[in-house]
Order: sequence, then structure tokens, then C-alpha cells
Amino acid sequence: MKPQKTFDYEVGFQQKLSDHSALTITAFYKERKDMITSVPVLYAYPSTYYSYGNRDFSTTKGSSLTYDLRATNHLRMTVSYTLQFAEGTGSTPSSGRGLLAQFVEAGLPNSRYIIPLNSDSRHNIVANIDYRYGADEGPMIGGMKVFQNAGVDFIARARSGEPYTRYADALQTTVIGGVNGSRLPWHYGVDMRIDKDFALRNMRKSKDVTEGVKPKRPLYLKAIIQVNNLLNTRDILGVYGYTGKPDDNGYIASPYGQQYVPQQINPQSYADMYRVAYNNPGNLNYARTISLALQFDF
Repeated sequence: MKPQKTFDYEVGFQQKLSDHSALTITAFYKERKDMITSVPVLYAYPSTYYSYGNRDFSTTKGSSLTYDLRATNHLRMTVSYTLQFAEGTGSTPSSGRGLLAQFVEAGLPNSRYIIPLNSDSRHNIVANIDYRYGADEGPMIGGMKVFQNAGVDFIARARSGEPYTRYADALQTTVIGGVNGSRLPWHYGVDMRIDKDFALRNMRKSKDVTEGVKPKRPLYLKAIIQVNNLLNTRDILGVYGYTGKPDDNGYIASPYGQQYVPQQINPQSYADMYRVAYNNPGNLNYARTISLALQFDF
């Protein structure tokens, strides 16, 4: 097979809005050719089989808008919005295998058409907000500036859902609305990080410098609290095409399941184990996690 080719173009413009802020506009275009995909070997003995070849291609085009605010009154912020369209003849080497088999049966082995890629998230919004105090800064509490060398950082993300294929039956034989014609719900999430530096050794006094003593570098211990998915949002990453749910493919309740399950030795056990097998945790993003860390700087 031939190597895959990628052509990537990007152009941008940045405008100063004030002494501490700027606006950036970017347009991009990416084209990929000779992507690997399944190809049929027709009239092979004893029957047609499938191999891999360089037939797929895809394009990703869009633009982004970014507002950047440098540290001003302890606040630093970056907000960006990206609009993109990712389309092609296949997302992975095997993504179009089922559709290709139908084309082969219909006598159209070379038919391909453009569909949204699995990664086609049209709208993407990211905001990074950081608020912190430097040395000898912050409000006085109990005669001490407890918030000096400390800060909190929030990263908020939102993006539109990726496409998936909707099916009319539990056996996934009839497509509704075309391949990748349906969309997952929007994704939302907020991460938070709190950190504070503690000085373990300060710089040598100026007297030592005048006496020819080389000043030592300061030592700091940074305490960090990292909270991912701060709001504990139930973020759906994948669903089953028949039900549109992340934890149930709908087979047990479908007419096919209602006929097949009662024929098993223990129908209730079979149904329970089947539901456990298809309750895929990979279809949901991680729940809230809290991490504590210490970082030594010298």
C-alpha cells in the first residue's frame, strides 16, 4: 500500500484590542488522501473477500476565533470558539465495511459517498480563566497574606455532539436517515485547579551579595488540588444506534429478544448478563475525580 498523504493549510490574523488583550482569527483546511480502507477482491476463489487498500479520503475545514486577555488585576483569560466540518468516505479502515458489502451485493463495488466523520464536532467552545496572587499580594487575614503565590484556574469546555448511525431495528439491518445521520447530545465539562507555592528557602540577603557570597536559588513547594469534571456532568460519548442510549442496545425489549430470550435455559439470568455486557462504561466520560499533588521547584 502507498503511504497516506496529508495537506494542511492555515492562515490567521491577530489584532491588538488593548495593552493586555488581543483577538485572533484563524481559518484552516486539511485534506487527507490515500487513507487505508477495506476493499473487495471480486471473483476470488471460492468467494469474494476483503483486504485493505488506499481508497478513502477526507477533508476538515473551519475557522476559529480566540480572545486572549493577559494578566490584568490578577485575572488571565482565554476564550476560543471553533467551527469545523470534517467529512470523508470513512473514519477508520473498517468503518465502511458494512456499507461496502451492500454495494458489492448490489453490483456497485466502487461506490463511495461523503459522510460526516466520527470526529465531526461542528462547534467547540473552550474558556480558560485563571485568577491568582503573586508574592506579597492578596487580602490580609489574621495578619497574614494567606493567598499570596496562590491561584485558581478553571477550564470550561462545550462542544456539539459527534455523528452516529441510527437503526430502525435491534439487529441493525435498516438505517434511519443515512450513515452518521444522527448526532450525540452536546458535551459539557468544567475542570478546576487550585495551587499555592510555599517558600522553603528565600534568596540570600543583599549583605551576602556584597561579601561575595553567590546567592542561592529559592526553593518552593507547590501544593495542587486538581478536580476534573467539577460539576460531575453525565457526558455521553457513545450510544447504541437502535435506542440512542449509552447503556442499553434495546435487544432484550425488542421483538427479536422477546422471542429468543424465553428459549434460554434461564431467561432471567440470560437477560441480566446480557444487559451487563452491553452496559459499556466507555460510552460515558469519567465522573468527578479529585487529585492531590506536591511539586518541588528548585
